[in-house]
Amino acid sequence: MDSDSILGFIKQSFKIPTPLNWGYAVFFTALGTAVAYGTSLALFSFLPWSSTSLVGFSISSIVLMLFAFAIPSVFLSKATLDNISGKFTGFGSSILALLSGVPVYLVTTSIYNLICYGWMRLGNSIVYPYLFSFVENETPATLSLGFLTDTMVPSLCMCLMFTGLLWSTFKPSERRTAMIIIPLLAAFMSFDFIGIIGIFITYWWLCYVRYTTENVWGPVFCLIGSRLTGIIIGGLVSKVDITGIRTYQDVPMTCFYSALPAITVSLILFAFFMKVLGEFHFTYNNDIYGDTFDDEYRTRREETAPGVFKGLNLAFFVGFVILLVIWVLIFRGRRP
Repeated sequence: MDSDSILGFIKQSFKIPTPLNWGYAVFFTALGTAVAYGTSLALFSFLPWSSTSLVGFSISSIVLMLFAFAIPSVFLSKATLDNISGKFTGFGSSILALLSGVPVYLVTTSIYNLICYGWMRLGNSIVYPYLFSFVENETPATLSLGFLTDTMVPSLCMCLMFTGLLWSTFKPSERRTAMIIIPLLAAFMSFDFIGIIGIFITYWWLCYVRYTTENVWGPVFCLIGSRLTGIIIGGLVSKVDITGIRTYQDVPMTCFYSALPAITVSLILFAFFMKVLGEFHFTYNNDIYGDTFDDEYRTRREETAPGVFKGLNLAFFVGFVILLVIWVLIFRGRRP
């Protein structure tokens, strides 16, 4: 094989296809993450703030969200031949999505605390995630800035990528598969070892919310609702402060007392919201109530969207390797 053939193969392998498959979304997100990671390392080599301070966290978060999720989503959106933001289905669905953030917070926080204890119980040290901040004395100003940079901006950017762009690369008949692949990708791209299972559960639910509300705003409101729940009931069910523990004995026993009731309540609430959101979706798309399900749109997407296995390509595997390298660096403590 001559050099021209190799060059031609590389160009063909990384040329953005139309319609887009999910492997290319992973590749460009990985490139953006690498750029954000390198940029943050460079910035905090001379900036006066620590990357774990609230200001430092805000800078890292905005840089990561911009390069890894927002820019790739906008850049690749036309290649999907679809509207990645979905369609507006009314304020009712948004309110339901917002309230469904309550069980998301309860279950993910409880699982996070249990994993943290188990990991420390095995004699391991805490692995700090890519994005992390420590605020000793929280004030309304720090809470507002934190809410903006750890909830509002990430919710919008990440939902645009995972429940917008990636969701639109799957055929309507492959939505169940998408509800496994997308949460796996979101967990892998979170760079949060302790919270990885909770992130998988969160994005599985966000995919369901995306399906039933038919737009990315449902998942965005769900994440906001989860964060608001933490602010309101943080005194009852709160995440372990990983900066204050050295051994498993430092994990407060209240985490165990609250975990089982919180998980039980979250399962009940998930069942309730699945039923309510499912009924909303059926009602909205039932022609008896005035809205006819767009069969033509569904048929067109079924014909034009690539099959799920199209995403297992060279672009995906290169992106996977890039993300894996960043994981290894973070796991070894090489954070911005």
